[in-house]
Amino acid sequence: MLKLLKVEIEKNRAFKPNLSLESYFIAKKYLNNLISIDFSPGGYYREIWIRDSFFIGDFLICEGDSSTSLKLIDLIYRNQINSCSFVLYGKGSPHTNFKVKRAKKELKDFIGGFPTYIGQALEVYGRYPDIDSTCYSIALLSRFVEEFKSKRVAERYWKNVETSLKYLDSRDIDGDGLPEQFHNEDWGDTLMRCGKVSYTIGSYLLALKSALRIAEFLGLTKKIEELSHRFSDAKKQAIRYLWRDDHFVDYVDLSGKIVDRPSQDSILLLLCGIDKSRASKHLKYLTKKLSFKGHIMNITGVKKTAPLYVPRFIYQNSAIWPWLTGLTIRALNVYGFKLKARKLLERIFPYMFFEWFSPLFTRLSGSYPFKTGASSILSIAKFFLTKAHRSLHG
Repeated sequence: MLKLLKVEIEKNRAFKPNLSLESYFIAKKYLNNLISIDFSPGGYYREIWIRDSFFIGDFLICEGDSSTSLKLIDLIYRNQINSCSFVLYGKGSPHTNFKVKRAKKELKDFIGGFPTYIGQALEVYGRYPDIDSTCYSIALLSRFVEEFKSKRVAERYWKNVETSLKYLDSRDIDGDGLPEQFHNEDWGDTLMRCGKVSYTIGSYLLALKSALRIAEFLGLTKKIEELSHRFSDAKKQAIRYLWRDDHFVDYVDLSGKIVDRPSQDSILLLLCGIDKSRASKHLKYLTKKLSFKGHIMNITGVKKTAPLYVPRFIYQNSAIWPWLTGLTIRALNVYGFKLKARKLLERIFPYMFFEWFSPLFTRLSGSYPFKTGASSILSIAKFFLTKAHRSLHG
C-alpha cells in the first residue's frame, strides 16, 4: 500500500484516499523514511532550508521524536550567522542585480540571523537574512522546549534566541515596532515583495510569542515583561498597517504604497493571536478570492516576478502549495470553520508530497517527494484523526 501511494502520487492521478487512520499511517511511514535520509525539503532540493526545517521539525515533535528533532535543532543553530561565518548573499536581490556576492563588510549586519539554506556555504537569498527563516528558528526551539520540557535545551540556546531578536530589531527600519524586508526576503522569493509583508509580520509575531514562552519556561521575569509588551504592541501595529475593511492586505511597500491583493500566506497572522472577528473575516475573504476547484491558491494578481519569470498558475504565482494549505486548514479549524477545514484537508491529502502543483493541471508541479508539505498536512491530519494534536501556534 505504501508503494501504491507513492506511485499514484508520482503519476499525479486523481488518487483520493479517504481521510483515514490507515492512509495517515502509510503516509507518515513514508515521510519518516524520507526524513531519516536527510533534513532537506526533498526531491531535487539538496540543501537544508531553514523555513522548511520548521515544518519538518514540528512534524517530528508531534510524533514525539525528541532525538531526531533535537538533531535538526542542533544543526540549525550551529549555522546561525556569526562574525566568522562564510556567507553568500544576493541571488534574489535587485540590490545586487541578482548576482551572488560574499558577505564581507555586510556580515556585521547579518549576525543573529539565519541563512535561507545551508549548502556548501551559508546562503542568504536576498539582501539580508530572511526574517521568516530567523523567526521559524525561534519557533521550532520553543515547540521542542514546550513539548519535551527540556530546560537543558532552553538554556543552551537562549543566548542564540536573544541574538536573533537583536537581529530582528535591526530590521525595523522606521522604528514602528515591526520589521521591514527588502525584495524576495521571504518564502515567496520571486514575488518581489518588500516593506511590511503580512506573512513576514506573521512570522515575527510567531517569533515573539515563541521567545516569550521560552522565557516563561526559564522564569526570566524581566524578559517575560519585555516580550509581552513587544508582542502586544506588534499585534496592534500589524492591524494598524495591514488591516483594510474585512481583510489583511498582502503588504505595504517601503514607500508606503499598499499592495492590496489576496495572499494565502497572510494566514500566518491569524495563528498568532489576531482577534476572532478579524480572523473570521479574513478567512472568508481568502477562501472567496483564492478558491479554485476545491483548493486554495497561494496568491492572485502578481504582475511582475524576478529573478525568474513565473507565469500565472505556476510555482509561486497562483498555484497550490500543500504546506500553506496545511496552515489554512489549521486556521479554519481554530476559528470555527471545521467543516471547511475537513473538506480542504480531504482535497489536499492525496497531493501532500508535492512541493506545489498547478490548479489547472496537476502534472504541472514542483519537487517530489517534498517533505515540507507532507509534514504540514500530516501534522494537522493527526488532529482530525486522533484529536490528540495541539495547535501548532496555539
